[in-house]
Order: sequence, then structure tokens, then C-alpha cells
Amino acid sequence: MQDFRTAIGCASAYPEGQVTIGGVVFAIPEGGPNTWSAAAVALDHGDQPVSIEVGVGAFGVESAHLLLTTHKGERLPGSFAMLEFFGSGGAYYARPLDGDEDVRDWLFSEYTNAINGTSTVEVFAAGSGFQRAYRLDMLTVELPVAFRTQTLDMIRVSDWGNYELQRLNVHGITITAVPEPSSLLVGLLGACLAGFGGWRTRRRMKT
Repeated sequence: MQDFRTAIGCASAYPEGQVTIGGVVFAIPEGGPNTWSAAAVALDHGDQPVSIEVGVGAFGVESAHLLLTTHKGERLPGSFAMLEFFGSGGAYYARPLDGDEDVRDWLFSEYTNAINGTSTVEVFAAGSGFQRAYRLDMLTVELPVAFRTQTLDMIRVSDWGNYELQRLNVHGITITAVPEPSSLLVGLLGACLAGFGGWRTRRRMKT
């Protein structure tokens, strides 16, 4: 875990609490560690892959919205990270992440500065100028229809980057489910994310 409000640039403006950004409600921890940082984890694991597994337990999930950035992002051949979604009845979906396409560096600098503007969009920015402009981007992942009739048991986030090359930051996650028109906070993201309450579900009626 890492507290992004203590980072360089304008990270002191990092949003906290229950906030709506990009039209989606996220629950971001206040007053302490607020982000799962693969770079921070990798300090104890060298260049080995690192991952987190997050229990969800929500039925009928349609999509997931993730606040993501990278540390020292690069546009590399192939993907450097993967999102995996596991359903109770065997539904499975893997979403690879590419730098300068799906995700970019959290700080405007010499690293990755592009996103595709479709599945990934900028939803928060503060500051201006080189190494002073800070941003958060939201990736929306549409899940296969098989998840509509199953419980989303878990999301696994895997990262096989390098501390001096590219590592993923997960700032918040909200899922959208279809059966009921209600919202609820699912809870913490498990022991490895203690204190990180950035997991939220929202539900909407089928159309």
C-alpha cells in the first residue's frame, strides 16, 4: 500500500473518501495508504511478478471500472500487466494492459502520457507543467455475458513489470451489476489491501 498524497507533484490533491469521478462513484481511503502499488510490493520481490487477489462476491456483474496509473510507464512490446475475472460457475475473462494505451504514468513527465480515450479516459487531474501535473485515469472493462448469471468471486491483478521500467498502481475499483437498482460498498480488498476501501459495487436495472 502507498499513500499517493505524499508523492511529488500535485499528489496532495489526490481525492479521498466517497467521490464521483468520471461519472462513477469510488470509495478511496482517507488519511493514509490509499493505493495498491506494484512498485512498492516489488521492492521486496526484485523483478519477480507480483499480484493481488480480491474477493468480490457480487452477482450479475456487467462491467468493472478501475482507477489505474503506472510508475515509470513505458510503451513495451506486449503487455506488462493483466486483469483476470473469475465467476462462480466457471466464467473467466482476462484483460491484458498495455502502456500508452490502457494505462499511463501518474505524473506528466518523460514516461507514458497517452491513453486510448475510449476504454480508458482521464477522470482527474491536478497541477500543470512537466513533473507537476498529476492525473488519474479510469479503465472500463466490459465483462462477457456469462457473468450476468454468476457471482463474480474474484479479480486478480498481476504485474510482471520492473521497478525501473513500469509498475501498476490500482487506486480504486467499482463494479456495475444489473439485477437490482441499488448501490453498496462491498468492503475492503482483503488482507493484502488492508485499509484500501476502493472497492465498490453499483447496480442498475436491465434494459
